[in-house]
Amino acid sequence: MIFSKDSRLNSRQKKLSKLKNLPGSLINYLSESLPSSSDRVKDIEFLALDFETTGLNPKTDRVVSFGYTVIDQLAILNSMNGHYIVNPKTELTEQNVSIHEITDDEVKSGITVSQMMEKIFELLKGRALLVHFDYIEKGFINQVCQNLYGFKDLPMVVVDTLKVESMKQNKKFVHTQPDSMRLNGLRERYNLPLHGAHHAMLDAIATAELFLAQISYMKNPSEITLKQVI
Repeated sequence: MIFSKDSRLNSRQKKLSKLKNLPGSLINYLSESLPSSSDRVKDIEFLALDFETTGLNPKTDRVVSFGYTVIDQLAILNSMNGHYIVNPKTELTEQNVSIHEITDDEVKSGITVSQMMEKIFELLKGRALLVHFDYIEKGFINQVCQNLYGFKDLPMVVVDTLKVESMKQNKKFVHTQPDSMRLNGLRERYNLPLHGAHHAMLDAIATAELFLAQISYMKNPSEITLKQVI
């Protein structure tokens, strides 16, 4: 049985694939089947992705870097780790520089937003997207799709480690404080080492490690399906 969410995503893929003037990487992405809700997590490849941005508003702020890694068979593929600086075509503020430690000179030599999206489409093809706090990555991806290609709501299967933990804690009726749901707060809960935040690739790897820890603490990890974590 195909769940309704799967059907909607498949329909959306077919509809968007008919649009004209799309880059080849996006056409290829739309032509590839997305993971199904009934698939076991251990059989799915995940793209763990993190954006560093000039702010939290996808409409007015910009991506300045992105980092990623890949999970396959519940293992992180370190050979797939990657990091890119992105030219946002705007001056960085002093606060941006202090938080991300990325300078104006570095972003000026970075890849374009269009090149960023083509790389993401290549990496995300046939995979589920894994993030911590999906408002950022989903929001910026959809806004860039609107700006570049004229549509929003890119069909994606998204797993959010923040939501995974929220679901787990709600089932246990445990009250959690907001800080404890931050990436490092959750890593500490699973006895994972703290990491230096605000580097996109390191944050993506940290998210991947957290997800694997979350799965390992669930009942029958090898039988968990995608529907149970989205």
